[in-house]
Amino acid sequence: MFQHSLISQVEEVLPSVCKKNSEEVLEGRNKIIGGSEIGGCPLKAILSKRYPTEPDVPTLWHYLRGHTREVSLDLVHVTIAKRYGWKLTNQVRVYHPQNRGLRVHIDRVYSNGETLEISTQMLIVEEKCSAVIPDTPWDSWIEQLQFQIGLLQHTYPQAEVRGSVYATDLSGAHSDYGVKFSYNDTIYKRLVKKGNMMLKHLLNGTDPLPTESMLCGFCAYKLTHCPKFRQAPQITSDEVMATVEELGEITKQVKTIQKRQKEIKFHLRKMLTSQDQPRFKGKIGEKVVSISRRNGRVTCDLMVLEDQFPDAYAQTRKNGNDYTVVEVI
Repeated sequence: MFQHSLISQVEEVLPSVCKKNSEEVLEGRNKIIGGSEIGGCPLKAILSKRYPTEPDVPTLWHYLRGHTREVSLDLVHVTIAKRYGWKLTNQVRVYHPQNRGLRVHIDRVYSNGETLEISTQMLIVEEKCSAVIPDTPWDSWIEQLQFQIGLLQHTYPQAEVRGSVYATDLSGAHSDYGVKFSYNDTIYKRLVKKGNMMLKHLLNGTDPLPTESMLCGFCAYKLTHCPKFRQAPQITSDEVMATVEELGEITKQVKTIQKRQKEIKFHLRKMLTSQDQPRFKGKIGEKVVSISRRNGRVTCDLMVLEDQFPDAYAQTRKNGNDYTVVEVI
């Protein structure tokens, strides 16, 4: 023990710790399509089963933080359930009634009956832990939750099933985005169709088409298997390469600064406000500091609006102007 550095010991045991924590969730994962995969890129999901990669240390810490946060919230959810007289069930595994190749693993389910079989109301809680909470939930989070709602609804048709995304970050901020999602037949059927397509490729050993997203730059398979990246032109100009390197470095610095800014704001709020005094305005040194509360944004589920009120959707829809995006991924 004394002959090796602590950091080397940590990096050596992290993989086994994370693997032990995720064994129940990942059991048999290579033969099925899960909810988180249906909400993401089909090609990446299939390749991750066919050619699994070893996660790096930052990714392992991300996994471990998520598991630790989930465990630490157990008592909170138990207390909420007791307060309202509801039953709380953690780690609920549900299969598609006609195809056991489609499966979800739900973090938590609140129900108004002693068992799910006799409950008439259920609330799914899908927990997310990220470095910074996005202003609105990622599309992949919503699709994962909608698929969970759909499978649970079809498994227990006597109940009304709804669901929430509960996101936390490293600074202690949290959000449920003020939305409880309901079952939507159109969305559910689309996700089932996508899942069946992915399962067919998985069993046949073929590759589905990829789906572009903001996460493409983090994909381990983008340069080796993704046709969208393989078809990209290769530019060897020294000036262009130097400019790209500079932009990539600046982008990293901006992300670091934004993360630190959020941490400092959270710390300042803790120092200057309290539950009894949630607001503050005053001069500190040469700066005026203001801490206030603002109403949350009102959002609308456009997929539900388009499905249930197509005329209203068509009349009120407005397309913004096209714009150019420059990214280094």
